[in-house]
Amino acid sequence: MYFDVIFLGFGSISALVARGLIQEGKKIAIITRMKNSILPKQISFIDKASLFDWDEVIFKEFKSEKAFVVWRDCDFTSSSKKRDIQMNNWLFSDQFQTRELIHLSSASVYKASRAIRSETSPIQDNSPKRKVENVLRELMKTKECAVTNLRISNIYGDSIKSGFIFNCLEALEKRKNLEVFENLDIERDYLYVDDLVQAILNLPDEYCLERVVNISTGIGTRVSKILELILEFSGYKPLIQFVQAPEKIQETCILSCEKLKGLIAWNPKTIDEGLHLLVPGKK
Repeated sequence: MYFDVIFLGFGSISALVARGLIQEGKKIAIITRMKNSILPKQISFIDKASLFDWDEVIFKEFKSEKAFVVWRDCDFTSSSKKRDIQMNNWLFSDQFQTRELIHLSSASVYKASRAIRSETSPIQDNSPKRKVENVLRELMKTKECAVTNLRISNIYGDSIKSGFIFNCLEALEKRKNLEVFENLDIERDYLYVDDLVQAILNLPDEYCLERVVNISTGIGTRVSKILELILEFSGYKPLIQFVQAPEKIQETCILSCEKLKGLIAWNPKTIDEGLHLLVPGKK
């Protein structure tokens, strides 16, 4: 079976990317353990995509131009469970062929640093996403295909149901306490989800052996600034409950987007612009 794009795993971000690809006329397949939970009422384009459970896939042949890898980790590659073994064997077999693996990776692969991190900054090898990158490197050698690791900064937006900004919006909506780490100087690089999706869709093909690209704004925003903007836009200050931050939390995490700027026209929304769209109240 041939598809322009295959999704190995699926989530809120990949759903937006898939919708964009279908609008471009691409033929896509979604391979997921969660087939029964992907409902038409949740994803309007689902009838235009081919949806497969892993139990079906291990008996089929798939070829594609691109395959998006949407895994939180790759624990299944070392699992002794029968289906996990079958999944891993299928991935490394001739039944699965693609020209490029595109991994939705994360800023979590980088070691802690106050410096802005480029694609060549030191790596944290025990990160789950880094372990996925290593598995894909092995797949690249087996398939003789390309691999692109997209290291993505902190995402927020309408469809993102996790993270500090989502928690802030939920606290506003439900008028409930907002848990905030005691250190208000914790700084993150926040990227509006629509900008991320456009970056992924516009990224040029480059079938080199291995490519790493940060997708970020390159600008850090402190927790205190987020709270300040929410008060400014909504006129309401959430009831804050201060909690202790995890011992090893990174105080600063900002990714350089200079490489991305050399590949596409890149002008992501500022945090002010993004929150202005999302925060209820006075606009």
